[in-house]
Amino acid sequence: MDHWAVHGAFADGRPVCMASMYPRNDAPPADRGVLTLPPHRGKGHARRLVRAISRHALARKHEPRYRCRLDNGTSVAAAESDVGRRCPMW
Repeated sequence: MDHWAVHGAFADGRPVCMASMYPRNDAPPADRGVLTLPPHRGKGHARRLVRAISRHALARKHEPRYRCRLDNGTSVAAAESDVGRRCPMW
């Protein structure tokens, strides 16, 4: 992936979840998304990656924004778990 930041979660040495982020035109907001392989969903991988990549962005003076479909309840839950508050979504 050629995004500005990419984080991954692994199980048994294999990637099971990836989160990526990129700022739009070097502006403060940074768009992020996460994908977890179906057999590994519901185990906290996405939540941990969302938090880790958010800390990465904040340390670089970017505002993390989460991109997901609002009808994807699992993804919305991961976004809402970010830093214990509802984070902006696009």
